[in-house]
Amino acid sequence: MVHYELLKLKPGTDPVEVQEKLWRSIRKLDDATDWLNHPVVHRSCQPGDDFDLMITVRIEQEERVGELMANPLAMKLEGEVKDTILERRTFDHY
Repeated sequence: MVHYELLKLKPGTDPVEVQEKLWRSIRKLDDATDWLNHPVVHRSCQPGDDFDLMITVRIEQEERVGELMANPLAMKLEGEVKDTILERRTFDHY
């Protein structure tokens, strides 16, 4: 399955800076787990899009989504970027 996170950043936030921070952390998560694969952080290309960034990761088993959210590296990342996020949406594609 593919897990998606869409992020709308607060006005004045540098999307490139947040994207780089997300990418570094997600690569660490990828290295630390054998069930999370192909992490990508996409940045919006169109002015006025609803969301500024989108994270995609492939997760081998649906049960692992909760494990991902409880992972200390994911929780640390959440703390680092929470002040920059205005809105977040997540969904999974099977």
